[in-house]
This record gives sequence, structure tokens and C-alpha cells, in this order.
Amino acid sequence: MASLPKDDPEWQEFTNLLTTNKTDFFREAKHFEFMVQTILPQWLKTNAQTFNVWSAASSTGEEAYTLAMLLDRHLATDIDTEVVATAKNSVYAIAKKPEIPVEFHSTCLDFGKGDARGWFRMKPHLREKIQFRQHNLIESTAPGEAVFDLVLCRNVLIYFNPENIDFVQKKIFRTVKPGGYFFIGHSESLQGFKHQWNPLGPSIFGKPGA
Repeated sequence: MASLPKDDPEWQEFTNLLTTNKTDFFREAKHFEFMVQTILPQWLKTNAQTFNVWSAASSTGEEAYTLAMLLDRHLATDIDTEVVATAKNSVYAIAKKPEIPVEFHSTCLDFGKGDARGWFRMKPHLREKIQFRQHNLIESTAPGEAVFDLVLCRNVLIYFNPENIDFVQKKIFRTVKPGGYFFIGHSESLQGFKHQWNPLGPSIFGKPGA
């Protein structure tokens, strides 16, 4: 049976078709509450200059821009090239506006007029804080060379087999700073896996040390 070369563009098209891209702004709000109430106050005491975050399955960017509204600096990735393109464009249907708390509307959103009515776009000061890259979580390396204060890998592990779940959680452990954090989806669990994370709450983990 003939097979396609590894670099054939049809493989990426196949990956894009298989990828699940359900996402919303401020999805699973308890995570963001923990970030604002616990993580950021602790980080501010360190006098660090940047707070580096990796959104490990950023999809069309809603999670990344949610974080950009709350944090100084953010790095986001996804394996699907089409959703990464959407995220970089940062244009969303007005129907998604209610997902974003009202206090962010005037400072973070530009609303379309004329032919662009019915759409909004993230303001430039948010877009410049985010780097969107294609990345496969099953690769051995992490995107870039940064060590992260926080990694969000939410609602993606449910699609992986146990071997790959274990691989990803260990990979992320290596990329998180001592004292850093790891969020998974509320419907996900690391129960049954040997890991070095400290459980801090439902789907919230911390890396020992600081």
C-alpha cells in the first residue's frame, strides 16, 4: 500500500480535520479565579519582570486572549494550523461577546462598524503580548526555550490514550518552573499516573520548590 511522505501537506489537512476545537472565553472560570486570587499575588512578591504562560491547546485563541486580559505576557500553541490562523487574526463573532465580562469590553475589544458590524477584534496591546505557534504535544520538545510559570493543558488529555497522557504531563512538568502551576480540564484527572505534581485543587497542580 502506498503512503504519503511525512512532509506532504495532506497530513496537516488530515490533522486539522481530526482536531477538536471547542473553546470559549473565560471557560472554566474557577481556574482564572485561582490565578488572580492565588498565583498572581504570590508572583508579585518575587519581583519578576515577566509571567510566562503556555496555553498548550489554544485552539482559536479564546483561552489565550482570556489570559492576556489578566496577565502581562502569554505564549499559546496549537497543532491545528487553521485555528492558529484564526487566533492570530483575533476576530470573533459578536455572539461570543457575552462570554467576556463587561469590565473588559472597553479596554480590550474593538467592535466592528459598517461591513465589519457583528464582529469584534482584540485590541493591539493584547495581540502583541501573545505568540501563536503550531506545536504537537506529543513532540519531545516544548515550544521555544522558555520555562513557564503556568501551563494550561485543558480539555485535551481526554482525547489521549494513557501512554500519551503520561508523556504529556511529564513533558509539561519539565517546562514548568519550580513553584509553577499546571491546569487541566475539570473533566480530566491524573489519577492512576505516577507524577511529581502537588494537587492544589480540582484540576490544579503545583510543581514543588520555589
